[in-house]
Amino acid sequence: MGFKREKSAIIFTIFIFLVALGSGALSIETFDQDLDINAVSPNSHIAQIVKVTDAQGQQVNQSVLLNASGNEFQFRYGDNYTDMKYLRGGYYYAFFDSGNSVSDIEYRVIDQSPGGGVTETNESLIQGQLDVNIQSNYTGRYEAGEDIQVNVTIENTGSYFAADVDNSGDITEDDILIVDNGGSGTFSKTSDPVLAGQSPPDGASLQNTNPWKESDGGPHSVAMYDSSPFDDWDPGADIIVRDFNSGGTVSRSADVAMNTGDDNEVDTQPGQGLNSLDEVPDDLFFPSSDFGEGDLSELFEGVYRTGQEIVRDTDDDRRFTTMPDPVIAGDTPSNGENITFNDTVPPRMDIASYNTADSSFSSSKDLIVFDRDNDSQFTARPDNDMLGNSPPEATLLEQNHVDAWNDEDNTRVNASDLEIFDNESSDGGWNVSKDAIWVEGGGTNGYQKNSGDVLIAGSLPNNADPRGVGDLFDQWPNVSGYDSNPSDEGFNLNTDDIIMDYNSGGTYSKREDIVIAGSQPQGTSFSGGTPLTDGFPSSWTLDIIEGPVSNDDWNGGQDTILRDRYQGGTYSAQADEIVNSGGSADSDMGTPLNRLSASPGDNILWSDVDSSGAYNTGDEIFRDSDSDDQYTNQSDQQLAGLSLEVAGEGTELETSNIWQTADYDQTPLLFYDIVNPGNWDPNYDAIVHDADQDGVFTGRGDRVIDGDPSLGENGDTLISTEPPEISAPDAEARVTVGTNTTGPLELARTESGTYTGEISIPDVPDSRMLLQVTAETPISNMRGMESRVLMTRAQGIGFDTNATSIDLDVQKRGNYTRSVRVDNLLTDQNSVNISLSDSIENMTSASVNQINLEPEGNSSVEFDFNISEMQDSEGEIIFTEEETDISQNVDVSINTPECLLKNEQLCVQNVAELSATTDQRENISMNLDILNVGLRGSERDISTEVSGNVSEFIEVENLSAFNDSAQMNVDFVATRPGNYTGTLGLQASDSVLEVPLDLAANFERLNTSVDVTPGQIDLGTVPEGNDATSEVMVENTGTTDIVNVTFSSSSFSISQNQDSGISEGESRNYTLTFSSVSAVSGEVELAASSEDESVSRSMSVSGSTVTPVTQMKNEISNRVSSLRRQANSTSTLSQLTDIEAQRSSIQTSWDRGNYAEAQSKYQTALSDLNAVEAQVGSSGTGGSGAGGTGGGF
Repeated sequence: MGFKREKSAIIFTIFIFLVALGSGALSIETFDQDLDINAVSPNSHIAQIVKVTDAQGQQVNQSVLLNASGNEFQFRYGDNYTDMKYLRGGYYYAFFDSGNSVSDIEYRVIDQSPGGGVTETNESLIQGQLDVNIQSNYTGRYEAGEDIQVNVTIENTGSYFAADVDNSGDITEDDILIVDNGGSGTFSKTSDPVLAGQSPPDGASLQNTNPWKESDGGPHSVAMYDSSPFDDWDPGADIIVRDFNSGGTVSRSADVAMNTGDDNEVDTQPGQGLNSLDEVPDDLFFPSSDFGEGDLSELFEGVYRTGQEIVRDTDDDRRFTTMPDPVIAGDTPSNGENITFNDTVPPRMDIASYNTADSSFSSSKDLIVFDRDNDSQFTARPDNDMLGNSPPEATLLEQNHVDAWNDEDNTRVNASDLEIFDNESSDGGWNVSKDAIWVEGGGTNGYQKNSGDVLIAGSLPNNADPRGVGDLFDQWPNVSGYDSNPSDEGFNLNTDDIIMDYNSGGTYSKREDIVIAGSQPQGTSFSGGTPLTDGFPSSWTLDIIEGPVSNDDWNGGQDTILRDRYQGGTYSAQADEIVNSGGSADSDMGTPLNRLSASPGDNILWSDVDSSGAYNTGDEIFRDSDSDDQYTNQSDQQLAGLSLEVAGEGTELETSNIWQTADYDQTPLLFYDIVNPGNWDPNYDAIVHDADQDGVFTGRGDRVIDGDPSLGENGDTLISTEPPEISAPDAEARVTVGTNTTGPLELARTESGTYTGEISIPDVPDSRMLLQVTAETPISNMRGMESRVLMTRAQGIGFDTNATSIDLDVQKRGNYTRSVRVDNLLTDQNSVNISLSDSIENMTSASVNQINLEPEGNSSVEFDFNISEMQDSEGEIIFTEEETDISQNVDVSINTPECLLKNEQLCVQNVAELSATTDQRENISMNLDILNVGLRGSERDISTEVSGNVSEFIEVENLSAFNDSAQMNVDFVATRPGNYTGTLGLQASDSVLEVPLDLAANFERLNTSVDVTPGQIDLGTVPEGNDATSEVMVENTGTTDIVNVTFSSSSFSISQNQDSGISEGESRNYTLTFSSVSAVSGEVELAASSEDESVSRSMSVSGSTVTPVTQMKNEISNRVSSLRRQANSTSTLSQLTDIEAQRSSIQTSWDRGNYAEAQSKYQTALSDLNAVEAQVGSSGTGGSGAGGTGGGF
């Protein structure tokens, strides 16, 4: 039918694809004609349907798009966002009241998932001229596939007119019957062209004056250029632009930032006024070498160019000074003080230099000297004034023979002759102890001490004869004379002088030369007498500033030696002040400076960034490309007509409407400015060529229903008339869930003008559906639509629950309560029975077993779950409609924590056993994640106990007073290799949860080994009962550290000075003390321990004991005393006295620690006593016999 054909020509399906801000792209697809249209009736209930697909074209359902992650899908019609509603299979709809004035609708998806983002799109709606009203609200639920009755009224609100072609003032057969689409009251043969912006609503009023110009508050004017004044708008020659910052000229590009102040960012505000360089202070300059490029150098002279620094010439030398001039010596002058001598030194200043061949002065190698004696050599010490008459400094000396001083005859006496005595002419020099100079007194020839001769210098014996007087001083190169009056004869003792000219300089050096700058070169032959260069070598380029007292010698307190780096002719005490560098200073030092205020060049202006009224730091310089005397930060925007390039940079613009309605222009340019007046917004505003001259926007030309349109002209008067019968609309109905649609059903028009029909809804139970009724006139394309929402109930059941499942997350034992609301879907009373499945029956109780529901009412049932065991369970709560015996289940899922180990009090979540494996000695920390699964509200204490052979390697602490969860740290301390097992008992209340433990220490057992030196301890000779000491060295020869060393003995009582351990590969000395030694035979045991094991070593002990000295001496004394009483001769008594004297020698040896020597002496004394004792005994026996014999004489 015509409805479909015409509609297909003007309505099309819109596909809008927007890339989400994240990595996932979504598409929002809108529908026209198939599921809805975009011409909606005013003040009606409207549904607009969209479909959401992902980047692969797959539908995005509610479970994905509107999940628990916080995603949102919304629309905005008017001011606020509202949630979209879900149909099926990726289809959603916006439901809203259209209101008096129809606006666009905006869709927005906010995807909070990883990689998501925001997807937005708009759909344009227009206000239909057919007011469609569905007569039923369709409340309640319907059976899937059920037939429903649709009754609709339609009012044609379109404006029908006759164009008064014959100007009769009445409707005649010659007039044209039209629909006034624009609503202007005049005939519009065509639509008004929109030159820029968005099309206004049909019939919107347009204004004659330009609303977008600076005086109306907008920062960016809309401005125009008319190539041919007093002519119509010509898009091929005229231009309309958005003049950013209202500069008044065409700006093809941003102004060039030639200097951005003290940083590299432009701080000038767009539109800020610019100032002439004439206003810049005269003390500001820029570095410029006064040349350009190629053969055009003269064009660049003194012109400021991009990137050049702005500097203040602090030293007034017109050179770019980047660093101070170095002062080599002397007084520091004032900044800017003029150079007195450039690259030269006046001779009168007596400045000389020594150069080691460097091209520039080096303070570590070269010298600058004040040559006070002006002898052009370095005077390291003053000349010796032998007579003391002190000639003027720098006076020339006589180094050869002085005729007036000597008659050259050394054989006769001549008073006042100067005589010399050179003791050894071959020694080549003056010897003050042997040589001499004297003046003859006129007596005996030769030097006589008391004959009037005057010794001037040196030393010589009496009666010395003159020697070498013919040459006078030639034999002494360093001795010279000073003749105060060459015209007189003889040497004048009062005015003439003899000088020791040390360096043979030929002048009198009253003082040593002064080193002004530099240092005496090392590693050269430089010394006193080294020749100097007068002044400076030219390569040094050193300059002099002479102090206030001129024409004099060098004066370090007022004169200055310096290097004028840039040959500016003044002293630069500091670098020129860089006022503005533009972020970087890269001009070459010494570059000539040009005065900024005198710089020529077109359109070079400066910006007063800080609004101080003067150019200073931070202000910026621009090339005003568009000649608008303000900063332009972007090109203007071409809105209509010529391009900016063709129009030309700097073309002057006007903000007044050049093309107003006038005698010469009957089709003016008019403006539409409603949103944020005074500020051009291309999304809402418009510049319109009012082709039909009606002062309103005509988006579509008026539709001619009947008559010849060529007979009419733009602006013809329209006469209102009733809608003709041929404009009666057609109406269609559809019911859709998105994936399933019934219709279109063409509604029949009754005699009363209403539209009616019966349509089957989609056979989709328990679903939300939309009834869409659309209408359109067959010839004038007037349209309209309205919507209703339908609901189908679940197949064959008259109630519904607000939940389909109960997920019970149980963390502890105890009671948990949940409720379920039951809704009656029927308009009659309904009864529902409640029962429980076997799996949850023993732990669950319901508040009621049956509920009676009022028509379309609801009621809630509470369920108590008594959880006595921490065990997952599943079951169903069964709701059964009593009348139909149809059931609907609510699934129950009881979820307990996932435990790898558990009992009635505790749950270990992360491990079923603690197992540690290591290939090195280390501490391994592990955690147990423990839940308290006891009664709700309980606190839990855990004590621990470790069993098995792993226990010595486990460190763990108890836990106390935690409510829900805690973490227990378990440390495996692997100190010894091997495999070890056991259990960690976690005791809470009366129960113990055992955690298996396993430690695999796979590292090699370390070797514990020591060597001891000496292997046999020799105590030497020890006094019986005394202490003895011995030092042993223990070396760790194993592969682990020794932590403890002890010594013990069953033969001796011993002690040691330390028990410190020994690092691997190291050794340590130990001192052993043997207490109260009575015997020296036995053994000492060494025990050395590491972390893994202990080892032992045995050392034998040897030595000898001696009798204590007191005992030895007493024994000798006692025996001597006894034998004295028996002695019968003086020789025997003398022997005993000698033996007794050995006691002192024994004591001495003992005191010196020579115990063996004392013992030997003791044994010798005993042997001697034994001999005396034998002698005395023999004498006694023999004496009796002899006496008897003697008695016989």
